[in-house]
Amino acid sequence: MRKAKDKVIFRFDGPGVFALFVEVPTCHLGHCCKMYANGRFSSVEPKRAMKTSREATTSEYTPVAKELGSLGYSLKIIKYLTNRHAMIRREIASAMTDMGDTHNYETRNQW
Repeated sequence: MRKAKDKVIFRFDGPGVFALFVEVPTCHLGHCCKMYANGRFSSVEPKRAMKTSREATTSEYTPVAKELGSLGYSLKIIKYLTNRHAMIRREIASAMTDMGDTHNYETRNQW
């Protein structure tokens, strides 16, 4: 069985390139998503991250994409954040909360 690809938007801001995992919630309401930058995962509100950064070029994001690939991620690179991504995050967060998992939203991707 093939692993589903994670939808990722690569953005650039002052410190460098970061990846937004737009369908992976990191809070119980699904407002925030998983982010990867500088070798670390964190949480971010995606609309704010999009407003305060610009689209990363292929040459800028390729090293980060390769790094994520080496960590076992299969990526689907997208350019735009949509309302559907927010809906999916909310649905996943709600399902995790319903299962009693109020602290470990990242278990979906085992990071």
